[in-house]
Amino acid sequence: MAVIFENEGEIDRRLISTFGVNVKDGNDAIGFFGTGLKYALAILLRTGHKVTIQSGLEVHEFSLQPAVIRGKSFDFVAMDGQPMGFTAEVGKTWKLWMAYRELFCNCQDEHGKVYEGETPKPIAGLTRVIVEGDEFAIVRREHHKYFLTGNPLYEGPTGDIHSGPSHGIYYRGVLVGCVGSGKPMLYSYNITDSLELTEDRTAKNSYMVDYMIARIITGCDDAEIVRAAVTAPDAAHEGCADYDWSGVKPSPVFLSVVGELIRKNFALLNTSARKVWEKHSKSRAEPEPFDLDAFEQIMLDRAMAFCAQFGFSIADYPVVTVDGLGAGVLGMARTGKIYIARQNFILGTKQLAATLIEEYIHLRHNLDDCSRGMQEHLLNQLVTFGERITGRPL
Repeated sequence: MAVIFENEGEIDRRLISTFGVNVKDGNDAIGFFGTGLKYALAILLRTGHKVTIQSGLEVHEFSLQPAVIRGKSFDFVAMDGQPMGFTAEVGKTWKLWMAYRELFCNCQDEHGKVYEGETPKPIAGLTRVIVEGDEFAIVRREHHKYFLTGNPLYEGPTGDIHSGPSHGIYYRGVLVGCVGSGKPMLYSYNITDSLELTEDRTAKNSYMVDYMIARIITGCDDAEIVRAAVTAPDAAHEGCADYDWSGVKPSPVFLSVVGELIRKNFALLNTSARKVWEKHSKSRAEPEPFDLDAFEQIMLDRAMAFCAQFGFSIADYPVVTVDGLGAGVLGMARTGKIYIARQNFILGTKQLAATLIEEYIHLRHNLDDCSRGMQEHLLNQLVTFGERITGRPL
């Protein structure tokens, strides 16, 4: 069985052998360097595949021909037994799937089709690139890894968002690289605006990819997608992404979702998304506060007094009680303030005191959660308390 790339017209043999010749029309063509076919030929031949090109009734067979230049051996790519001006070293670091990508993109640019089957007889007016080999057939069946298929969840003016996690970024449906963070993404992003590519069809600048993704998300009018993106964990690209780029114009939905998250899920919100909201709403982002009742005030007073006995002077910082900071988030230290979620008062004074101490340490000693510094500080404090209880230092 062969994988066959077929399109209307008959390819000029000079386009097969000459670098830097590109005759594609239209702004929507994916390839533009005129090198894809040459790279694909070199990759396929050096991986042991058979390649034939039918240009109308003409049939061209390809092979490798060894030659020695200045004592070094090379395999020249040959068409119909005649060496062309390049060797199998072309695209030396490329993978087999990249050869498939080149041939598919060329075929797509020419509005052709790809299918599997027995090698067909030549037909006037058709060009076919025919590849035989089991490994290439497997790549063909994994088409979905390298090209986006199906309908997007969201279609925007600069790009689309597809369901399913991804490690790669797509440009006009073709895999072209990854985001600058290198982290996996919650969704699959397809950039449809103009993006500069290198000759191997990868994005030239990762920072431009990051900018494009930020534009797509901030411009999105799907509330569910926006909420998932701006509250994603740091392990996902969306969680650590920078949305605050010059020229970014957030949609009303983006601003509405982020505004709601500021009030209820502040600690889980991407910091740069909050900055975008502040810039466009011209307001300072603060979690929604709540007023303590008499019973809750007693709990807070007792917790602060308890902390003070052990050297945690909570009163040195303003304590702001808020309705919520996000699921599982009891406290937050920010802008010189200690924010305490309502949930602490439900869990009891002991939990309230523990949260106050943790946020105090963040502010006083500038230590992060789950850090080595925080661990060492807490252990040293524990030993110090033990010394005081026993009445003598170690």
